[in-house]
Amino acid sequence: MDWTARGATDIGRIRAGNEDAFLIDESLGLAIVADGMGGHACGEIASDLAVETFRTALAVHYEHVRRFADGADDVEQWEIEQILESAALAACRAVFFEAQSDVSKRGMGTTLTALVMAGDAAFLAHVGDSRAYVVRDGRSIQLTRDHSLLNQLIEQGRLTADEAADPAYNPYRNALSRAIGVSPDVKVDTIRVDVMPGDLFILGSDGLTAYFGPDEYATLARKIEYELAERMVEIANARGGHDNITAVTVGVEGSPIADERAGVFRDVLEALASVTIFDELDYGQLLHLHGATEMRNATAGNEITRAGSAADALFVVMSGTLTSGNPEAPSLQPGDHFGELSLLDGTQTRFTVTADTDCELVVLPREGLREVMARRPDLGLRLLTTVAGVSPQSLTGFADDTSGDLTEPVNCEYLA
Repeated sequence: MDWTARGATDIGRIRAGNEDAFLIDESLGLAIVADGMGGHACGEIASDLAVETFRTALAVHYEHVRRFADGADDVEQWEIEQILESAALAACRAVFFEAQSDVSKRGMGTTLTALVMAGDAAFLAHVGDSRAYVVRDGRSIQLTRDHSLLNQLIEQGRLTADEAADPAYNPYRNALSRAIGVSPDVKVDTIRVDVMPGDLFILGSDGLTAYFGPDEYATLARKIEYELAERMVEIANARGGHDNITAVTVGVEGSPIADERAGVFRDVLEALASVTIFDELDYGQLLHLHGATEMRNATAGNEITRAGSAADALFVVMSGTLTSGNPEAPSLQPGDHFGELSLLDGTQTRFTVTADTDCELVVLPREGLREVMARRPDLGLRLLTTVAGVSPQSLTGFADDTSGDLTEPVNCEYLA
C-alpha cells in the first residue's frame, strides 16, 4: 500500500530551544519522533543523534525489511522486530557514549518512537513517553505505552488514571522510567500492526499529546487531511505550548486488494472479540492481540488437536466445519472457538478435533499471548482479571511472564 508522510515541529511558547527532532525517510519507509532532554542544547544533540543513528542502523539491514514487505517466505516477523530493536539500541549507545565523551553532556537522553512501513505491516520501536496512534474506522487507538513514572504506577495498580490527573502529580509528569542514552542499554518495545487502507498513523512528542484527548485525533483527521501535522502543532500551541511540539503523520492509501485484506482483518478482530476471555478487551488491546495470531488452513480429514497432546493454542473457526469429541459441542461452525482454557494453563488437550471440510482457522499460540502480555501489562492485567473467576490455577503460569514490567522498580531520574 502507498503512503505519504508529513511532519512539523515548533519550539512552543515557553521553552528557550527546541530539543525535539523528527525524521521522514521514504526510501526506508521510516518516520521517527524524538524528544530530547538534558538542557543547554544537550537534549537537541541527543534527539538528533538518536534519529540519525537509528536511520543508519536500519539502512544497513533494510534489504531484509524490503524482502519482508515483498512477501518473502524466509523472512519472519521477529526478524524485522529484531532489526528495529537493534537500531534503537544503536541509538541508545551512540547517545550514551557521546555524553560520556563530554562532561557537559552527561545525563542527556531522548525518547524515540520510530515507525517503519513494510508492505502490509507497520512496525514500531518505542522508548519513552512520545506516542504513536493509529486512526482507523473513525477511532483513535494508542499503539504505544508511556514509559513514565505515572503510567508505571497506573499499570502496577498503585494509582488510578483519575488520581494521576490530579495537579498534585504535575512535578512527576515528565519523569521517565526508560530513555534512550541515559545508560548504554534500554528495553525497547517493538510492535507490529497490520496496515489497513485509510489508516492514519500519528507520532507525537508529549508536547503534542498532552493537549489532545484520545478521540480528538480521529475527529481532526475527518476535518483536516493534507496539513494535519502542522494544524495539530498550531492547536497545541494555542492550548498552552508548555513544551516543544512535534507531530508526524503517515497516511495509507487503499487499493482493491488492500480493501479485501481489510475485510479479512475485521472478520478476525470480530472473531477474537467473541472469545469469552477476550470480551473485556478494548479495540486497541484486541489490535495488539491480533498481531500475535496466524491464519492456518486445514483440509478435510486433518486432525487439528489430539486428545492427550500438549495444548498450546486457541483456535477460532473462520470457515468450514469441524468435528469435536466434546459432547457439549460436537460440531464446530464458523465463529466457534476451542482451546480457550488450554491457552492459559497449558494442560493437555481434552478432545480430538478433526476438519470435516476444508477449513480456515485463526490461531493464537500460547507463546504469542505471553509476548503480548509481557509487552502490554495493561492487557495482561485485564485478561488475568477476566479469567480469574474461570480458572484461578491458570494464573500461575503467567505470573513470571508479566512481572518484568509490572514490578519494574520505579525510576524517576529521567526528566524529559
